[in-house]
Amino acid sequence: MEKLCSTSSFPALREIEHPCCVWPVTGPEVSRSKWAEWAESLLERNVHLHGPDGVRWRPRLKFVKYSK
Repeated sequence: MEKLCSTSSFPALREIEHPCCVWPVTGPEVSRSKWAEWAESLLERNVHLHGPDGVRWRPRLKFVKYSK
């Protein structure tokens, strides 16, 4: 599954349920997870991804390096 490039064909789309969606728990799992990547891409378009249990992805804080 590639990143969703556009939701313009589905203007009323607000959530997607996927039966195989399993959320990562630890930081390293999040960085390797395609589910988290897809969920972040969808959230940029105001679309929530959730699994069969109804749990939605919640964005995590991201470390941004600050250089002077």
